[in-house]
Amino acid sequence: RFMREHQMPLEGLETGGVRVLLIDAGQSHARAIEQQLAVDARFEVHVVVSLFAAGLQAARVRPHVLIVDLGLPGADPDALIAALRAWEDGGAVRVIAFASAANDAEVESLLRAGFHTVLRTPVEAAKLRQLCDIRDAGSTDR
Repeated sequence: RFMREHQMPLEGLETGGVRVLLIDAGQSHARAIEQQLAVDARFEVHVVVSLFAAGLQAARVRPHVLIVDLGLPGADPDALIAALRAWEDGGAVRVIAFASAANDAEVESLLRAGFHTVLRTPVEAAKLRQLCDIRDAGSTDR
């Protein structure tokens, strides 16, 4: 906690918190989500701006929760879920899609594909923290 509060690098350290990997090329969304989670010491947030970087970072930090902006160039939801589930620990990762322009039919399709939930703007901080808290096994709100 001390290191996080003083913005010291946590690279390679197991903090015991919920590891959240956020993939978002739009830095304004990423910063807002990161700030919403960072106020809660339960979360360790890692932000990357591409799917390639996400693969490298996921292997390193082994996230519990993955939040992905489906507006990223080359973001294929079905391929993303398939690749994640093929990963050794991928079946246990809670995957949250950020798709601000998705209509109801697209949201249903993403849920059927394997996403835990789909976020549209604006996202309330309390709801985001609840969705990312893997200890809240009853949180299946889609």
